[in-house]
Amino acid sequence: MSSTALTGWLASQDASQHLTTILCTIASAGEELAEIIRNAPIAGNVGATAAQNVQGEVQKALDVISNDLLLDRLAAIPSIAAMVSEEMEAPVLNAETGQYIVCFDPLDGSSNTDCNGPVGTIFSVLGRTATGAVTEAEICRGARVQVAAGYIIYGPATQLVITTGTNVALFALAQGAGFQLQIDGVRVPTGTREFAINAAHRESWDERTRRYVDACQLGSKGPFAASYTMRWMGAMVADVHRILLKGGLFAYPALVTADGVKPKLRFLYEINPIAMILECAGGHCYSGDTPSQQYVPHTIHDRVPVVLGAPDEVARYQGE
Repeated sequence: MSSTALTGWLASQDASQHLTTILCTIASAGEELAEIIRNAPIAGNVGATAAQNVQGEVQKALDVISNDLLLDRLAAIPSIAAMVSEEMEAPVLNAETGQYIVCFDPLDGSSNTDCNGPVGTIFSVLGRTATGAVTEAEICRGARVQVAAGYIIYGPATQLVITTGTNVALFALAQGAGFQLQIDGVRVPTGTREFAINAAHRESWDERTRRYVDACQLGSKGPFAASYTMRWMGAMVADVHRILLKGGLFAYPALVTADGVKPKLRFLYEINPIAMILECAGGHCYSGDTPSQQYVPHTIHDRVPVVLGAPDEVARYQGE
């Protein structure tokens, strides 16, 4: 259902009617997905399918369901020219005269569905700078043409975080009433001594990452002179949500292996929207030494290293 709270907030941000329709449609799809995810164990929609996505990853049943649902709802909007999903190799072209391109990860952290862990939908809306059929080069302008970003997290409560480039708002889903505004003007807290990283990859970390984690683990006896807590949720959207509300740092560096340097996270539909949210909330997001919002991907499925979070922790990680 369309939330009057969400439409009212978007009006306060001077969002166009076309952009409002897109964002409210994504929110409505999130409401549907929240119900599907809640009932997935009973309906038999957990576990893997026999298929792999374009990333070479085994698809979960809910990956396919969430991707199909979002495609179906968004395809009905004539202002959308194309859609890019983690689950599809090529963009899905829609209305050639559309003014927007929507990029999304339909179900971030889907492996968590097997153990009732938090998952989420991440989305980005790009404004078009050309007319006619959408090209990959146009899509890869990425952050330079991003006009809105957000995510929906499905946890103990279903919450929506959204920005149109100035303010970050947090909404919570109320049964029968749509998304209701909780916080208008979310800001990333500083001074929180927490970090999130997959410690299983330690042997493949670069020296900067290893140095930062070593310093955190030394606690009050280390160079940061403070005790740290390590968190790892198994879904980037869940770690980002915690950092947005509580502070700290999330890192997923490129892994240095015998086969070369291998970043993990996809730029267009994972890092680009999250970077916009974090920067608008006073946080920082870097891909290597480059602010993520200055990065230009080469393909729609480009992968990048990332460190994001409160400005004080990101500065420590960067060695500033």
